[in-house]
Amino acid sequence: MYKTLVVTDQTETPPLDLNVITFEQYLSDYPKLGEPRTRIINLCDTEHYLSRGYYCSLLAESRKHRVLPSVNTINDLRYQDGGEEHRLQPLLPKLSADMEVPVVLNIYFGWT
Repeated sequence: MYKTLVVTDQTETPPLDLNVITFEQYLSDYPKLGEPRTRIINLCDTEHYLSRGYYCSLLAESRKHRVLPSVNTINDLRYQDGGEEHRLQPLLPKLSADMEVPVVLNIYFGWT
């Protein structure tokens, strides 16, 4: 059985009964002696090389924690040719100008 931790850039009130910690807490408090196997869901910013999100996944892998997304996934998405971002980028200014209220997108990693 895995203990699941959700690591974020900043503390937020979790929508469910989740074990949410900040990147700083993960950096300083884990691994703990006697902890069960740990699964990390990394929601930190992974946009830039050596960002907190990149470092969080790298650190989790070195600590033998199961981490989502993995460093390989982050790199694959960053350097992927023909990704979908090029289709959305030209539309963003028009979409944001037409909206009266902000839109929140939840993006999840996983297998289907």
